[in-house]
Amino acid sequence: METPRTRRLARLAAGAGLLFAALTAAACGDEGSEAPALRAGGEATLAPRARSSAAGAVELRSLLEFGHLERARALLADPPADLGVELDLLRARAAALAGDATRVGRRIEAARAVDGADPRVYATAAELHAAAGRLETARAELQRGREACGPTAELLRAQAVVLLCGQGGAAAGLRLLEQARAADPQLPFTARASSQAHLLLGRDALAARAPTEAFDHALRAVALDPGDVDARRFLADVRGARGELEEALAILEELVAEGRPLEAELAMLCRRAALASIVRGERERGLERFVRARDLGLSPEELGSGATILAGAAAAAEEEGLAAYERDDLSVAAERFERALHLDPGRLAARNHLAVVLFRAEDFEGAARHWARVLADARAGGVELPEPVHLNLARALSRSGDADGARAVLAADLERAPDGPWAEESRRALGALDP
Repeated sequence: METPRTRRLARLAAGAGLLFAALTAAACGDEGSEAPALRAGGEATLAPRARSSAAGAVELRSLLEFGHLERARALLADPPADLGVELDLLRARAAALAGDATRVGRRIEAARAVDGADPRVYATAAELHAAAGRLETARAELQRGREACGPTAELLRAQAVVLLCGQGGAAAGLRLLEQARAADPQLPFTARASSQAHLLLGRDALAARAPTEAFDHALRAVALDPGDVDARRFLADVRGARGELEEALAILEELVAEGRPLEAELAMLCRRAALASIVRGERERGLERFVRARDLGLSPEELGSGATILAGAAAAAEEEGLAAYERDDLSVAAERFERALHLDPGRLAARNHLAVVLFRAEDFEGAARHWARVLADARAGGVELPEPVHLNLARALSRSGDADGARAVLAADLERAPDGPWAEESRRALGALDP
């Protein structure tokens, strides 16, 4: 029965059968046995097979190999005229990407009916069966292909894909892929499979505490399939293991920018990089990494010492802002208060100070924005403010031209505390705003 898992494997196989390290022999329905090795009788018997070299054909193969189904479908709607039997095989790969197992079988059999001696038929069938977890059926296709066609580069590639589906088959699979490409340098559907072989071998090397070997495999995996998320994540892992934290961060930042849900992973790496920077004496870089980790969702508890370091740096920036304010240097004061808030956005005093500076600089909208935040944060946290921030907010709103907003602020405070210490002043201010 087809499941979401088997549909995913079919999509991988459509691009030459890529299976991740988690796909053990048990997941593929096998206990680690390998299909019989194809025995090439010399490179002469593996001569490249003629195939369409039209630009549309080359692009179509590449799109299917790397999983770009919608663009591939557009080309399949008006395919190159000289694809011949390969057209049904490419459509079978597209069906595998779409998770349509029934259509996969129909397309394979249609191609077989056209030319039962074409090794591409057996190779494609074996790859798609292997990725669907049907290793015995895949091996049977390989045997039929050997009997019908003899050894070919396409069947070597398919044999490699079958090996990649089994436990411990990455090294042997990679050797077969290299042999196939040596025989046919333009053989399609080998790059992604080779990338995944390197990824599997790299993970094994990292687990075996061989970071240099893992790094080499990671680089090769990404070079062969630059868009593969798992290969790029693994390269980030290896760089992190090698202490190359900035390089690892750059990779994860790219992935997050692309919309990959890796914020938690990136946050923890930012925290690690921040601590390393602090130890090296690169305090500013460390602070920015802590800020990034916090902004990505780490709680103060998860930040650990980072939260304390940020709070201390924010307090220092706030003091520098107050000193600048005393010197009447409003520009420097504003910059330091902003720095304090960047490091610790919940710092109410620094935000209030910044609003005062902006009001004096006649940036009334900016002042109102910060006073509104002070008021909201204080009330949300149950903090009683020592100053009538609502009055300051109303003044800033009024001076910015938002009289209705000022009235709303004053009326809300009177409703909340009709007998509060600033109630009379609020009523006078409200009366002064009446038309």
